[in-house]
Amino acid sequence: MVGRGILVAAGASALLLALPFAARGDSSSSTYGFAPLDTGHDDEARYSLPYPARIPRRLVQGVDGKKTHQGPQRFAFDFLLPLGTKVLAARPGVVGHVIDGHTEGGFRPGLIGNGVYVLHDDGTFAYYGHLSPGISVQRGQRVSTGDLLAKSGNTGYSDAPHLHFQVARRTPTGFRTVPIRFGAAGTLGFVPNEGDYYGARPPSLVRLQVDADGQTVRPGQDVRIERGDSVRLRVYRLRGQAGPVEVTERPQLSFASMTPWSLDADGDGRVRARPMPGYEDFETQATGAEIYVVFGIPGRRGFGYRQIPFEIVDPPARSPVP
Repeated sequence: MVGRGILVAAGASALLLALPFAARGDSSSSTYGFAPLDTGHDDEARYSLPYPARIPRRLVQGVDGKKTHQGPQRFAFDFLLPLGTKVLAARPGVVGHVIDGHTEGGFRPGLIGNGVYVLHDDGTFAYYGHLSPGISVQRGQRVSTGDLLAKSGNTGYSDAPHLHFQVARRTPTGFRTVPIRFGAAGTLGFVPNEGDYYGARPPSLVRLQVDADGQTVRPGQDVRIERGDSVRLRVYRLRGQAGPVEVTERPQLSFASMTPWSLDADGDGRVRARPMPGYEDFETQATGAEIYVVFGIPGRRGFGYRQIPFEIVDPPARSPVP
């Protein structure tokens, strides 16, 4: 279904996401020893999204998620991110622990996921999990909100690339997550809802027209595409009496899929209905997806953008050859 101009595609809920490595019974001091015991959370604290907000990303499992967010992990969040997406500090703190160097992921016992633990001033700590190898920070390093910590991955007990994010306090037996709110400091903030997209829409200072295989896409119109097939998008900047100016191949234009398991968009506007890297084995019955088109205005702090919904259909069945 479509809500608030952002596509919430059916089928993504089929993801079976994961427990972070340290959550599966590891209560050793080597993991949590950097944090004080039984501290309280500063409920006035607000958290930024732990990834670049330019492209909204889907929360596939949230608070009280039935798959794995129960018990100590009740207040955790799983954001669906393509492999290699920047993972950013959601709140200032000091890196308390780093797990790095692991490359495998899947639902197999014994797999270890890469992760970063950041200790906050109130004694709680954030965990960023399932990261790609090559963590950008080290233990004892102070980080500010928005600093690069790592790149997203699919390591450890996980069956699809995503970011596991939670804030917890240390307990005598391990940890327990605490409720948090995202948003700007001094505001009420919000708790993300499972199934919705979260990210900032850039201010649209210019109008964009998008054509799909030569046909102009009207606002709210779906582009129909068969699985495995492709369609060519052309993008035009509308400038009043001067008429449309094509900007498809300009460096200021970028294409991105908001649903990385269903559409792949290359730099020249060719869109193909196939999984992105890391999602080849993910089976889904989803029939909706969306491409995010962003044009940066040269010399100005602003953008033009369009969100283009796609309807994914199966190719027609072929008649058996006699």
